[in-house]
Amino acid sequence: MSAAQPIWRRVRDPSRVARNREFGTMREAPSIADVEIKRAALRRNKRQATGLLLVAVALAVGTALLPDRPFAVQLISAAAEAAIVGGLADWFAVTALFRRPMGLPIPHTALIPARKDEIGRSLAGFVRDQFLDPPVVIERLRAENRAL
Repeated sequence: MSAAQPIWRRVRDPSRVARNREFGTMREAPSIADVEIKRAALRRNKRQATGLLLVAVALAVGTALLPDRPFAVQLISAAAEAAIVGGLADWFAVTALFRRPMGLPIPHTALIPARKDEIGRSLAGFVRDQFLDPPVVIERLRAENRAL
């Protein structure tokens, strides 16, 4: 396939065509087995995150109870405390995007469900302006096809 050859005369790469056919399966609903596998993975990841948070709490409490704490133990204690703070902050931030943490009516939470239409319009405008704007499309086509 030469770069000077027009697009409509180029021979199609069968491997690319086959890959593009896979997108047709995306229109079908995911099988129940796929959904169950994803749910099991989510449960496993949640258990792992909770377990790691509990390990950090145990380390922080265990090192805080030591009477004489050498420098290495103080480093472990500081790392455990940072892990606790970081883990709780991450949990709160992600939870607060989608729902109200612990059911409390905290302001500026559950933002995605409340503003999903606004977010959709904003993303559509971004795609239209950044990817589908005629000058941008022509510029990208010229970059890919030397014939234009």
